[in-house]
Amino acid sequence: MIDDRIIVRRAGPADVDAVVTLAEAASTAAHWPRTAYDAYGMALPQEDSIPAKALFIACMCAWPGQIAEIVGFIALSALLTTDSAQIASECELENMVVAEPWRRQGVGQRLVAAGLLWCGAQLGSVLRLEVRASNVAAIALYELGGFAVAGRRPAYYSQPVEDAVLLQKALHTSPGKA
Repeated sequence: MIDDRIIVRRAGPADVDAVVTLAEAASTAAHWPRTAYDAYGMALPQEDSIPAKALFIACMCAWPGQIAEIVGFIALSALLTTDSAQIASECELENMVVAEPWRRQGVGQRLVAAGLLWCGAQLGSVLRLEVRASNVAAIALYELGGFAVAGRRPAYYSQPVEDAVLLQKALHTSPGKA
């Protein structure tokens, strides 16, 4: 059962340093430069536009309203297209980390749930991701959340060289489509 002091919220500029530190500590995470996170929801979305990127964080609160520690994050993007005057998109989970002491406690599930809600708000039809083949815990988390294996990319990762397992989850179906 997850600690009820864990909350998931949209990240802000003040959270980026902690997110970078968390990513650098995780061997399975993508190690982006700090500046790469600036495009992930650092500004509030405008009412007349659809944000293409989002960063959510899981925070452990010492007491109500007081953030003590960021224990996880998820970075997402939406690939927007226009088809017959309708906006449709495919979404991608680009990076996700849960701090080692907080793994297998529901934090990852909460982050994925927030990501799925955001992707749905983007009118996403599918959420895709790739994960190291050796990261069996992450693969199990995603499969538990309804993701299915969609393929494999040989030698996709470096340091060490490793295959990527491609996973995806359908989000919406259009009327008349199964």
